[in-house]
Amino acid sequence: FLIRNCNISNKKNLGKEKLHFSCTLMQEDGKYIKGISFYSPEWLEQIEDWDKVDVVGNIKINEWNGEKNIEIFLEDMREIE
Repeated sequence: FLIRNCNISNKKNLGKEKLHFSCTLMQEDGKYIKGISFYSPEWLEQIEDWDKVDVVGNIKINEWNGEKNIEIFLEDMREIE
């Protein structure tokens, strides 16, 4: 899936060793989705100053600790200026 022109926030690395990147993506209509990329800790530093992005990824239901959430498993993103 391609999601265009999203505000990106809550950027952080997760996990015991901080190996996984996580963020929140919000479209102009207020709809939002959590984005995650496993084994991509370098993304946090690379996109630290980005506010708007286009993202590509796979939408999946993530089940963790007994909770189910719809998330986008990020494959790539680019900054929108």
